[in-house]
Amino acid sequence: MDVLPTFPGVGLKAFLTWNDSVSDNGTFTYAVKRNTVNDSTTATTIASDIASGIQTFTDNNVSSNTTYYYFIEVSDGVSSVISIGYELHTVYDI
Repeated sequence: MDVLPTFPGVGLKAFLTWNDSVSDNGTFTYAVKRNTVNDSTTATTIASDIASGIQTFTDNNVSSNTTYYYFIEVSDGVSSVISIGYELHTVYDI
């Protein structure tokens, strides 16, 4: 996961990538959740219904000097599994 500055005063972006899970029937979808604490149960879904094969998401709503935890949830339409929290620290926007 990378956080790259854009232009001064415009803000930051977080670029997330992950590996596809293997499915017998190819019907997995993904969701990206974000929190400021390492707790997936209270995390906010910021993207959903991401199809298999996409494997990327850009969070354009990142503030400077903040710690975020991202969770990737995979679902086969019946049940879902969520990843561990991936911690990301942003720095002051210059």
